[in-house]
Amino acid sequence: MSIAFSSARTQNYLQQLKGAFGYRLVAMAASYLAVPLMIRYVGQEPFGVWSTLLTVMSWIVFFDLGVGNGLRNKVAELLAKGEIAEAREFISSGYTLIGLIAAGLLLLLLPASYAVSWQRVFNTEIIEEATLRSTVQIAAVFIVGNFWIGLIATLLGAVQQTSWISLGQLIANLSSLGLVFLLSWTGLSSIQYLALAYGFSLVLANIVLSIRFYRTYPGLRPRAHLDKVHVQPLLKVGLQFFAIQVAGLILFSTDKMLITQLFGPGLVTPYEVVFRLFSVFTLLHTLISVPLWSAYTDAFHRGDMAWIQKTLRQQLLVFAGIVCMVLLLIGIARPILVLW
Repeated sequence: MSIAFSSARTQNYLQQLKGAFGYRLVAMAASYLAVPLMIRYVGQEPFGVWSTLLTVMSWIVFFDLGVGNGLRNKVAELLAKGEIAEAREFISSGYTLIGLIAAGLLLLLLPASYAVSWQRVFNTEIIEEATLRSTVQIAAVFIVGNFWIGLIATLLGAVQQTSWISLGQLIANLSSLGLVFLLSWTGLSSIQYLALAYGFSLVLANIVLSIRFYRTYPGLRPRAHLDKVHVQPLLKVGLQFFAIQVAGLILFSTDKMLITQLFGPGLVTPYEVVFRLFSVFTLLHTLISVPLWSAYTDAFHRGDMAWIQKTLRQQLLVFAGIVCMVLLLIGIARPILVLW
């Protein structure tokens, strides 16, 4: 039985990797096309402000206290044991808890937005204070809403259907590209419209994924339910993930704010372009690693240590190859950036 499960797990991983690669390739192309389009639409400095705003708003995901990652591990474990009903209870408590946190964040953020000088935060005078405030409010509503419905990505990871997450990214990027293209034709250049286009695209993608997921896995459909028995295990594991998330926040999500404060938002734009170019390797790392997370969980709870050891060795070899590709791109990046 272990051999059969090992073979099926490996086949599913390769299938998810293949699907995710195809979706992400098109999604990345759409993202790359959108960058110069957005810069032309709002201008270099406003785009720098927008890019920095997105980075700051991405910090919202850390308010889940690691519950999403804890839920992913717990659901993957329960499904490996065949305890579908219990998995549904954990999912219900997870959705309810995150929904309450999201509601609390909105009640806090929207009134607080009037007490902050956003021109000072983003070190700019090119955009009026009222426009900046409304842009922040629009982004907050959409991103906090997505903070809740985006829990679907956690569940897709738990059931080892990570290619669907890449499909969601494809939907979001294509929608955003299409909307910005239409906006550029109207002649109404506004960072507020850019926020609306981005937020709508993000939410649309996760709604589509949620509908598809719960049609495929009806036994996991959540209900309005919050049980201390289920919340405590999620928080216990989640807080460990939260510590890692905070470290990641400090390391990877403070760069644009530092550039904005020290040199101005205009210089965020060239930084963002270079960052997007090299993010192809971050994406490649994610495509390889994310499907393995729950696959390792499944293998561990089935006692399949041989599969874990074999796969981990192969994973390390692939990552060594990625490091070599990064070094190669450093040498040829300049002409690529000029052309872009």
